[in-house]
Amino acid sequence: VDAARRDHQHLRTLIERLRAGDLACRPDWGEAMHTHVQWEERPLFPLAERLLDLPALAAGLESSP
Repeated sequence: VDAARRDHQHLRTLIERLRAGDLACRPDWGEAMHTHVQWEERPLFPLAERLLDLPALAAGLESSP
C-alpha cells in the first residue's frame, strides 16, 4: 500500500509539472505510469480478487445513493 501511495504521489507531481508546461518530464511520466499500471494489473488486482468478496463490494456500490 505504501508503494502505491508513493507511486500515485509521484504521478501527481509529474502531472503538476506537465500542467505547468514542463513537457520534458513526459518520458518520466510515461515510464512511471507504465510501471505503476503493470504493478496494479499483475500482482495487486489478482491479490484483491483472491482476498476480497467482490460481489459483496459491487452490491454495496449498487445500493449506495
